[in-house]
Amino acid sequence: MVIREGRISQASCHLPLSLNSDLPRYLGTRHRAGLGLTERSDALVVMVSEERGEVSLAMSGELERVETPELLAERLHELLVTVTPVMEKLSLRDRLLRNFWPKMLTFSLVVISWLIITVKQGGVVTVTAPLKFHNLPDEVILVRSVPEEVEVQLNVFSSLVSSPKQLDIVADINLAKVKDGTCTLPIRTDDFQLPLGVIVTGVNPSTVKVTTDRKVRKQLRVKVKTVGRLPGREKLRKITADPLTVVTEGPASVLDRLEEVETEAVDLATIRQSSTLERPVQRPAPLVRILYDGQVKVGVITK
Repeated sequence: MVIREGRISQASCHLPLSLNSDLPRYLGTRHRAGLGLTERSDALVVMVSEERGEVSLAMSGELERVETPELLAERLHELLVTVTPVMEKLSLRDRLLRNFWPKMLTFSLVVISWLIITVKQGGVVTVTAPLKFHNLPDEVILVRSVPEEVEVQLNVFSSLVSSPKQLDIVADINLAKVKDGTCTLPIRTDDFQLPLGVIVTGVNPSTVKVTTDRKVRKQLRVKVKTVGRLPGREKLRKITADPLTVVTEGPASVLDRLEEVETEAVDLATIRQSSTLERPVQRPAPLVRILYDGQVKVGVITK
């Protein structure tokens, strides 16, 4: 049972057993459960063997046998009782003057560093920053974003930044709350990761219009694309594809209009007799992925 604040909180509990495979075989479930608790938490566990009457102490996955009650009390006191040191009572004046020179040195270094960093102030520069996105929900696909980049006005307060136009500044927009459709999101100053001494004073435009669509999967028929004609008197009897279909993933509005995907072209002018070729599947649209890594086996049967 689990006792919390003097009351039974839970009963008939199963405790996690130790993951240590090197424990002696004579240790039973009681000891293995006690060790398991200390492997998963900062608990201190006392175990009493029912068969041998031995008392053991476990902490951090280690087992220690305790010979006497006095030794057990001493170990528990050593591990659990924290002695709070008595603070020396000092007046306000003594606290201010204590370690005076180290304090003055630290204060001087801070002031000098701040003066060096802020010696150059007020440099306003306009740069172009592309937009990127993160945390897009798995059930939707990003179809379009307008604009693709924004103009950012930067105020430079630090001489450590030699040329703000050389900074790799990107607006990273969080799309965690986006659903399928079109929405307008604000571009905030904290969407930019900037070095110390550079702040954003303006963004133009200050919003981005994001269009997303529901992500779906669809099985499409494989069509073998051919170019040219068979040489001589050869005639094309049949063309086969293996597999006959592949699974695709993309926007619902795009996949709803598709029924087939094509392979890379097979040039019939190079075929002299019935042959089996391999061709990769081509993406039917820019936002559609082919969930098939292999190549299509194309059978060209002539007569």
